Amino acid sequence: LHTAIGSIGDRVISADGYLIARTELDSMKAAIGKRIDAFHSREPLSAGLRLETLRKTALLGIPDPLIRIAIEELIKEKTISVDGDLVRLAERKHQLKPEESKAKDHFANVFAAARLEPPKIGDVLSGINTLVPAKARQVFQILLDEGSIKKVSEDFYFSASALIELQERLKVFAGDSADRTIDVAKFKELSGVSRKYAIPLLEYFDREKITVRSGDKRIIL
Repeated sequence: LHTAIGSIGDRVISADGYLIARTELDSMKAAIGKRIDAFHSREPLSAGLRLETLRKTALLGIPDPLIRIAIEELIKEKTISVDGDLVRLAERKHQLKPEESKAKDHFANVFAAARLEPPKIGDVLSGINTLVPAKARQVFQILLDEGSIKKVSEDFYFSASALIELQERLKVFAGDSADRTIDVAKFKELSGVSRKYAIPLLEYFDREKITVRSGDKRIIL
């Protein structure tokens, strides 16, 4: 956020050429908090409300500089937290029911145990018969939001720790290599996985700028 903020007395705030009364700004902040709180009530498992959605609902028609100053004040007051394009009430945690908490632990254990050979995500989600599919997906999304599980392809998700360990092995391999390149066959040998996993993993590392494709090989960056 980069808003030039000033004040004119105690009652008027200026922001990038816009003026707003302190009472109006406080009303805007209250509306933001109310909208986010309502969102959490509707979507207790969601990581947060998208800022763009907030702008189009509670803040429709309000200039961006004024929205930014309201957001900045709420952050400083520790009323809200912003993570990327998501905003949530500060200290808000996922409100899990017992069956949801159990499902979350199950998902985490499945991927931790599978390491570099995870089952397809559809099979994992369908294996939870205590939750409807949409709710199971929401619970799984919590693990993605927390960063403990990473999406590698549409079908395959991996434990973040397993990916970090594999990345370290790649770095060691690169250090011992004359040209820092690796082909699919050598990657399969290094990772101990079949082509089914090797190709999605290599494409993931390409996207993450850990490797870059060069012909039929990858250069380890």
